[in-house]
Amino acid sequence: MLAAVPISSIPSISSFTPQLRLILTYIHSNMAATRCTRPGCNNWAVTGSNTCHIHWNSKPKAGTTASEPEQVATVRFVNITDWELWVKADGQALKLELQQLASQVNLQCLSETASALRSGIGCVCDPIALSDGPTNFGGRHYHITIHFDDGVKWIARISRDHVGIPGSPQRERVLLSEVATMNFLRHNTKVSVPAVHDFALAEDGKGVGVNYILMDYVDGQPMRLEEATIEQQERSSMPILSPSIGSLTLEKPEDVGPLIHDDVADFNSTGNLVPLGPFTDATEYYKARIELVTSFICRRQLYARNPADGYLLHRYLADSIVSTPVGSGSSGVHDSRFYLKHMDDKGDQILVDRDFNIVSVIDWEWAQTCPREEAFAAPLGLVEVIPFYEGDNSLSGYEQTFVKILEAKGRGDLADLVRMGRRTQRLDVMIGGDIEDVSFKELFSGYLKLDPAYTEKCPSWEEWKAAMLLKYGGDEDLAKLLQEQAAAEASN
Repeated sequence: MLAAVPISSIPSISSFTPQLRLILTYIHSNMAATRCTRPGCNNWAVTGSNTCHIHWNSKPKAGTTASEPEQVATVRFVNITDWELWVKADGQALKLELQQLASQVNLQCLSETASALRSGIGCVCDPIALSDGPTNFGGRHYHITIHFDDGVKWIARISRDHVGIPGSPQRERVLLSEVATMNFLRHNTKVSVPAVHDFALAEDGKGVGVNYILMDYVDGQPMRLEEATIEQQERSSMPILSPSIGSLTLEKPEDVGPLIHDDVADFNSTGNLVPLGPFTDATEYYKARIELVTSFICRRQLYARNPADGYLLHRYLADSIVSTPVGSGSSGVHDSRFYLKHMDDKGDQILVDRDFNIVSVIDWEWAQTCPREEAFAAPLGLVEVIPFYEGDNSLSGYEQTFVKILEAKGRGDLADLVRMGRRTQRLDVMIGGDIEDVSFKELFSGYLKLDPAYTEKCPSWEEWKAAMLLKYGGDEDLAKLLQEQAAAEASN
């Protein structure tokens, strides 16, 4: 949640310093742009900015000052030490975002649509709160509660619009896949999910003005996964019949289509979305994700400050997946099926009542089918974060308890998957990982420790990097990136 201070206490943008206005512009910018906006330039833009790597690295000439829009790209990489400054910009960005949302949503049309779906029962929609509200929005969605005259409540789930949210058409694909997943689960499994009553895209002509999903209001509290029983844990993963990796679609409700997660799609030269998948092989699935990041690096869309390091990381990851495929260390029988998984398994996706009964499982927007090693690794809610980021691959106390419960249930095969789950957990963090983060080197060491090539001694980041530079020395793309990175460092 972006709100860090009471919105009513935030001053107007006109009173902000130029630096704060730049930060605010960055926070509130949209990631939909994929080409540099500088006149005469058609290079790919650095992800999260509006300029390419050339203009991102360029400095204003002596005696001149770059305009604010041109400087927005640099804000992503500024080391902001003034926390109060950031909090003000953060809160102001939220305020502007909510004002924009309020101007877009036609609440009258939304209430009329909901009423018509219930045979004319009257209803009212809560207004868009422009001040601090309780729990009506999270990081990616705003929820409008709809109150019917007979006491029934629905919510309208609407995508938020800030720098962390992909633009159209990716946003539309995510919504449609979430609807398909929820409908599949509700009609084909015993997983408790909210009923979907209606959905629409902004351009469908229904008049609401935004993409939305109308679904049941669920009254419950987020469950703490460490307190869950094995039956409750198992509800986060369900086998389906399609032998491929991807996300569910409305076109073929019981089949699997391309992946819909934000970081697994590209745009072609004409601006059309090019998603990845579906895949029938786990190695190809991971390779495709890694190679997509590599292509972004070569186009200077990712790792603008240190592209060579990012490239080395992903060349190594791609080779490690081929040399030691996911699941190659399993003692069980090879499983060619793939499993539907809730990909945001921190624990707050499961709602429970006061007696700890599961009420519903929500937030299915990123759901996809996965290899069994990924699907049945321990939920992230059971992982102890600090040791994980320090490179420690030991199971947490919660995970060890989970293993014992599985074994007691006669599912030693699933217990083994929990024991071996670190590799897929770390791989997911490494792909596109932030190598500038202060904890990244220790985090990466955890993945190296799982590589058979480093069983005797895990190298430091510097030792590993030197070895990779020798190994991939003949790579032409790497040579170009090293040359450009050296030139950029020299100019600074």
